[in-house]
Amino acid sequence: MIHGLSLSVGIRSADDRRVHDAFVPSVNTYCIGPAAGCLTGPATRTIQSSHSVTWTAGVSEQLTDRTLVYLTSSKGYRPGGQNGINATTGVFNPGYGPESVLEHELGVKSDWTLFGMPLRTNADLWYQNYSNIQLLVLHPYPGGPFIDNTGAAHLYGAEFEMLADLTPSLQWGLNYGYGRIRFVNFLPGTDAGSIANLQTTRTQNFPPHKLSSFLQYRLPLAADVGRSPCARPGTGRRRVAIQRPPTASGYSRPSVSST
Repeated sequence: MIHGLSLSVGIRSADDRRVHDAFVPSVNTYCIGPAAGCLTGPATRTIQSSHSVTWTAGVSEQLTDRTLVYLTSSKGYRPGGQNGINATTGVFNPGYGPESVLEHELGVKSDWTLFGMPLRTNADLWYQNYSNIQLLVLHPYPGGPFIDNTGAAHLYGAEFEMLADLTPSLQWGLNYGYGRIRFVNFLPGTDAGSIANLQTTRTQNFPPHKLSSFLQYRLPLAADVGRSPCARPGTGRRRVAIQRPPTASGYSRPSVSST
């Protein structure tokens, strides 16, 4: 293995254009039958366009044959979208604009042995800075819940993963993740009730601590068949997509919402 410094850089330009056509039904009415019979009036068209340049950069150093340290930095972006028609008022809820995130991560990966038992450990510290973060917000009646740009948030945490080969066929894994989220400001127009709800539920679907473990046994088979795991490892990764269709340009995401 070659020791030394490695650099990696990537850049991406994204242009998004969303066209949304919708018919507004009569307020407080229900339609049964063919869809054509439910449409009233002309279609309302909304168009949203956004552009962003995202990038990633990383540097790593192979300290020894078994230890690597790295530092990465990246910018991510998610385009805006539409919320559709408010079922109570019969008018369109406001749309939401794009959001962006800057992420930095410092980590170490190492292979070593303990009393002759092979071990692999990975550890990292991470930080994310979100701008115009998109969250599901519960607006005062008759607004109801819909996605909105709420402001800026900082997320930070740490992760630790370990794999141990207890025997040539039995492997044990341990994953731990720690994470925090803090709203640093809110955009004008975000009402006080929504702010209070977001602050109260900021750890919903984003618990500060995550711990998982697994055992995997590899059953030896014939040489022409190979080896097949009897169990699949779990995961302790921290960041899960916000509960909406994923359209982000290559960056990991927290799981936060307010309902």
